[in-house]
Amino acid sequence: MAKKAESSQVNTELLSEAEEKLLYDSYINVSHVFNEAMVKKEYDNALKAIMTMKPYIDDFFDNIMVMVEEENIRINRLAILKSIENMMLAFADLSIIVVSK
Repeated sequence: MAKKAESSQVNTELLSEAEEKLLYDSYINVSHVFNEAMVKKEYDNALKAIMTMKPYIDDFFDNIMVMVEEENIRINRLAILKSIENMMLAFADLSIIVVSK
């Protein structure tokens, strides 16, 4: 879904639902810890930081409709997901792993 995002620029004024606010706040807090861990090459701590977002991601997808008709809200929600995707891709791009059958 994040691939549909044109940008990772989030407009905080458009965050109206509790779950999207909590997810974005979690992303902001985690990104600082994550970036510091990556600089220090503490990859276990970087992964642990990402994992702390799981409950917020779950709540977001359980309670928020991303692809709403209101374009600015839809774009903003996609931007939140794109921001998280970008952080995860900085850790590892799991899509390049080939699993042979």
